[in-house]
Amino acid sequence: VAEAGIRDDVGSAQLGGSPPGRDVPAYAARAAFGPTGVDCINSGTVDLSGDVATPGAYAVGDHVVADFAMCDDDEGYTFDGSLDLVVAALTGDLLGNDFDATLDLLMTDLMADDGMEAVVYDGDGSFDYDVTQDPLTTQGLSGSSLRFDTGAAQYTLASYDSMLAIDGNQNPDEYTFNANGRMTSSEFAGYVDYETTLDFVGLDGDPPMTGQMVITGAFDATITLDVLDDVDVDLNVDLDGNGNPDVLIHTSWTELGL
Repeated sequence: VAEAGIRDDVGSAQLGGSPPGRDVPAYAARAAFGPTGVDCINSGTVDLSGDVATPGAYAVGDHVVADFAMCDDDEGYTFDGSLDLVVAALTGDLLGNDFDATLDLLMTDLMADDGMEAVVYDGDGSFDYDVTQDPLTTQGLSGSSLRFDTGAAQYTLASYDSMLAIDGNQNPDEYTFNANGRMTSSEFAGYVDYETTLDFVGLDGDPPMTGQMVITGAFDATITLDVLDDVDVDLNVDLDGNGNPDVLIHTSWTELGL
């Protein structure tokens, strides 16, 4: 989200938007920076602040705070609110094209609007992004609590973790995804636990072709989602929690909203 091209004068930081591999000059200046207001490419602004060990580069322990004000940086999203990140682990150059980085994130009223839906995020997460095996890339996000609000509904994840791997050796790209955690929501009372028991696998742009998830609610009642293909899905519903399905619902990814 933020490239650290850091110097003492106005315009000390550059907002992200360029792909990995862009050369960022190592300005000879102080390591602490900001807050500095930066105009976003299309509209809005972002105030950047923090500190880095080496100006123009990132290292473990570096800290960046981005306060967005309806920032449209021509990346398909408008951002508002605050994102606080600390580099927790790093192999390689975070601003290059061969790195494995773990960033500790704190999101405060962070809105991301793609023009069709605005989602507001609040909470924490540890984000791992590994491109050392390019064209295979992996992304993982885990944390203790993450709330997101779509306007129509609110959801909170607790003790959550998720992983996405994208294999660029395939054409189209093949993805593998899994997620586990606990969810509360304005859509239902109480909470449910969700666990991926078989990774979801699919092709870029399409729903998963394979995979399985078990959702557990009150009194150990479960819904087991079995993927038949990238169109059809079976929901095996165990209402009394005895381990034997009571209802089989044959449905589709479209019906489930994907």
